[in-house]
Amino acid sequence: MLEISVPAYALLAGAVALQVYLLLWATAAIARLPVGPWWMWLGAVFAAAYDVVVDLGRVGALPFWPALGTFPAVAAASLFTFALAFWQAGVSRWRSLLAYYYGLAFLSFGATMVAKNFYPSGWVGPATSILVILLAAELGWGVVQRWVWERTVYVPVRIRLFQREVAFTALVDTGHNLRDPLSASPVIILAAELSGPLLGLEDAALQAVVESDYAAATELLAESPLLARVRLIPFSSLGQDSGILLAVRLDEMWVGGGRRPVRLENVLAGFHHRSLSPDRSYQALIHPDLLENNLGDAAAFQSRWSGQLAESARARRAQ
Repeated sequence: MLEISVPAYALLAGAVALQVYLLLWATAAIARLPVGPWWMWLGAVFAAAYDVVVDLGRVGALPFWPALGTFPAVAAASLFTFALAFWQAGVSRWRSLLAYYYGLAFLSFGATMVAKNFYPSGWVGPATSILVILLAAELGWGVVQRWVWERTVYVPVRIRLFQREVAFTALVDTGHNLRDPLSASPVIILAAELSGPLLGLEDAALQAVVESDYAAATELLAESPLLARVRLIPFSSLGQDSGILLAVRLDEMWVGGGRRPVRLENVLAGFHHRSLSPDRSYQALIHPDLLENNLGDAAAFQSRWSGQLAESARARRAQ
């Protein structure tokens, strides 16, 4: 009579579920895709249950092992695991997600096989798999995402406040992490030279806004509709230990040149008291998340804006 160790299979199921969850989590992390953990755990639990059933068939406890152990069945199970975890992302995102998913899976499997050849202990395989997935996620985050986002990337921008529009070049800068404390929305920082054309205020009011003098700005803008757009943003990254940046809510913002710029609404724009670039090559700082949340992953951003960035660079050289 065949004896089955329930604790052993429970341990196997737990180890597989953890490995698959980390694989799904790393896939989402590299793609910078917000996915609820419950869906990833659901996929991980399915994969663990499938693995247990396959192993039971392998030892003769189940009669349908030949069908479940075939490559098509295993591939279908892995795809179903993926679909359970990422169905909310939409089919349009699946191609890149599948590349990360299977790339991490094959990398983890290969490393596990090598480790088992040198150290045949039972814990070596799961430990190696988890370690490789975590390392690949960290490296993938750096190679795939930071390669684009942590470099000096220039984009053409146009903003509108009431009836005034201003066009300029902005720098996508990961060092800029300013957010509205209430909505957690990223804030774009505008250089002082853009405040006049955009706000159209008298000198005293304009100076109060640019220098973030809230008391003076409130008094001088008492009769202006601009006062209702004012927000106060605490900061510690603009050359001071701490302070308050005065920002206004824009009507519209367009990012990118050409025929199809990306349109954003209700963006907060803060004003710095001086020029941001010594050579005036850019006049604003954009939080990367402001673009990423609206343009998709870094690869899509790179593809869409590569031509426009080159055009922007040529325009700066011509000035």
